[in-house]
Amino acid sequence: DARNGIKLGVYSIAAIEANAQAVVTVATIESALNIPQVQGRNLYVVRANPGLPGFLQHLVKNTDANYTSDMTTQCALNSFPATDPAPSTAASPLFSTLRADARSVLRFYNSAGPANATVSVKLRDATTGGFLATWTSPPVPLGEEIIVPIATIETGAIPNTFTKPEFYAATIQSGFQGAFQHLLKDRGNDALANLSICSAGTSAGTSRLIGVASTVMAGTYTSQIVVHNLGATSAAVGLEIVDANTGLVAGTYTTTSIAPNGVIAVPVSTMETGAGVVGPTALQRSWIVQAAAPFTGFLQHLLTSQQSSMVSDMTYVCAL
Repeated sequence: DARNGIKLGVYSIAAIEANAQAVVTVATIESALNIPQVQGRNLYVVRANPGLPGFLQHLVKNTDANYTSDMTTQCALNSFPATDPAPSTAASPLFSTLRADARSVLRFYNSAGPANATVSVKLRDATTGGFLATWTSPPVPLGEEIIVPIATIETGAIPNTFTKPEFYAATIQSGFQGAFQHLLKDRGNDALANLSICSAGTSAGTSRLIGVASTVMAGTYTSQIVVHNLGATSAAVGLEIVDANTGLVAGTYTTTSIAPNGVIAVPVSTMETGAGVVGPTALQRSWIVQAAAPFTGFLQHLLTSQQSSMVSDMTYVCAL
C-alpha cells in the first residue's frame, strides 16, 4: 500500500521462458491475492523479490484517450535504487505490426563512434523467448541518428520467414557508443510515448537531447526544450541545434537569463528563429539539441502530439 508501506501480498507469475517477457495487469494481481478495493487506496508500490534476472516495467493506459505511458522512470533520492542494474542490452517489449492500436519505432544515435558502425536488433517471441530473426541497421555516421519503424525491422530481419507475434522481446547489440529510444506510436492519432526502459537502466543526458522535432513536423509534433538552472547565479545557456541527418551544427540559440534555481521552456520554433536557422528543409525533421558549453543544470525535452494534445517526456534514453 503506497500510503503506509504495508505489504498486501506476494503475487507469483507463472514461469517465464528464458529471454521472454510476461505482461500482468494489476487487476489480475489484485484478484489472485484477494485484495479488496478500499477507499483511498489508489496506488501500490510493486517490487520484485531479490535475485530477479531481469527487470520490471510499468505501463499505464489512459482509457479515455487510449494512450499508453511508460511510468517506470524515476528520479533518485539519496542513491535510491541502492544498486545499479547489471549492464545489458535487453529492451522493453516491442509492439509488432500485428497490433491494431500502436506500433513500435526505434531511434538510434551514434554519439561517440566509431563512425559508420551498425546496430543489430535480435527479435524473440516475447511469450516463448524463442529466437525469430536479427535485423542489422545501415551504417550510422558519427553524430547522426536513424529512426526505424518496426515494419522496417520485420521486413529486413534475417531470416524473414518467421511468424510475427504481437510482442517481441528485443536485444540490442551496437557497434558504436550512443543511445537508443523505444517509442510507441498510436495508430489512431500518431501520439508518441517514450518506452525507453532497458535492463541496463535508463539515462537522461543532462546536456544533450535527441529526436527533437523541427518545425517541419509542426503539423504533427512540436518540441520544447526545458532548461533548468541549478546554479547560484543567473545564467543564459547556449544551445546548439544539430542536424540529426548530418551531425552538423545548424545554429546556436542563447536563452534569456535564467534565475538561480529557475526554469524556462523554449519552443523549438523560437530556437530556430533565434539561431538564424534557414529553413529547415524537408529533410531536417529532427534536431539534436545540446548545450554549447557546460552549465550547472540540465535539459529536458517535451514533445506534444498535435492531434491528441498529449505531452510526452522524450528526455530519457537507453545507453549503447
